[in-house]
Amino acid sequence: MKLQNFKFHGNGLERFFGPLEARIMTALWDAEGELTIKEVQLALNKDKEMSFNTVMTVMNRLVDKGILSKKADSKSHRYRPVLSRDEFLEAQSKELTFELVQAFGSRAVAHMVDALEQVDPDLLDQLERQLKQLKKGTINMWEARSRWLLAASLSVSAFVAAQMAMFALKVVCGIRLPFVLFDYCVAWFHYIGFPISLPLMSAVFVSTLAFCARQLVREAIFSRRFAGMLRRTADARLSRRYARRFGFGPRRLTIIRADAPVAMTVGFFRPRIVLSTGLLRMLEPAELAAVVAHERHHLRRRDPLALFALSLGRTALWYVPLLGWAEDKYKTAIEVLADRHAIASSNGGAKELGSALLKLLRQGGPAKVPAASASFADASVNLRIRLLLDPQYSPSWRPPLAATSLSLAVLVLMVALV
Repeated sequence: MKLQNFKFHGNGLERFFGPLEARIMTALWDAEGELTIKEVQLALNKDKEMSFNTVMTVMNRLVDKGILSKKADSKSHRYRPVLSRDEFLEAQSKELTFELVQAFGSRAVAHMVDALEQVDPDLLDQLERQLKQLKKGTINMWEARSRWLLAASLSVSAFVAAQMAMFALKVVCGIRLPFVLFDYCVAWFHYIGFPISLPLMSAVFVSTLAFCARQLVREAIFSRRFAGMLRRTADARLSRRYARRFGFGPRRLTIIRADAPVAMTVGFFRPRIVLSTGLLRMLEPAELAAVVAHERHHLRRRDPLALFALSLGRTALWYVPLLGWAEDKYKTAIEVLADRHAIASSNGGAKELGSALLKLLRQGGPAKVPAASASFADASVNLRIRLLLDPQYSPSWRPPLAATSLSLAVLVLMVALV
């Protein structure tokens, strides 16, 4: 409901209504039902004599404003409030708060906190609990999205891999598994004039194995070179110092000597956080704490392993384009999730995290890193900055129609392989 003309120096309902309007609303809310104009007039006459025409005019004006509703009775009209007293005050206070924050920004928030402390300190505890619940709900939403994307992508990859194995058993070993659904699929494709040929399916099978092997070899070579670079450039003294400072165990945090700002989590089964001396020089202590809290979340979740699995599936199953979309969205989800955990757990807040992102963004694109890594400024930086400024913003998660249609068609073809 649109905010009524609010009078800061009024009392009670007269902050929202004129004196007679406030008395009429009080009479109707106290009655907890429908009243006629005459019944309202009698209730008002207990305090001050009011004419019938005056009460009728004001009540009909409240109907025009959408505050009251009326319905025809046998000889008159009956009126009732559209909202209960609590619902009305809730709507008006919400609208008023929004208008104040929109007009005065952080100043309004700061003064609200001061007012809460002066009026009722217990309200500050209530505000803190509500903020924690809001943050927890947002974190749970992104957690659910990331898990759903990972589970769906791995399930599709496993399904296609299983169909490939069945195809190999049938072609190479002559073993035919008794799934009648496959025969129906083959018959349907023949019926629509699209016969499935063995050379076509063999080419798909071989290309899948080739792309998978190529990705594994490239990742192994690059990871080996990257590990060598870490050994050559690692600063043992700084690594121990910052590991103690941020509470990490042995080999969980490595500081490398490099002018470029680097912040990432790397490794399959024993992941570690890698920071560069260039990053340490560029960031303020609070900004560095926020970045480390962000990477600590990747470390605990073992995100590099999940990212490599998704990257492998996308590369090997190039004919299922929806996997590429899912990988991009998963990267965004885990980065946003790490941002939220960093804000909740570090001494730095959204301001420090956003400042660190902007500084890294000004340095140019991210350095080339292994697929088994989660880099602080590698995914959806602009979206993450917008979410830091507007935590309630919800980006679109609708998959592209063309990629979805093609992927579904490929999956049906995979069923028909056997």
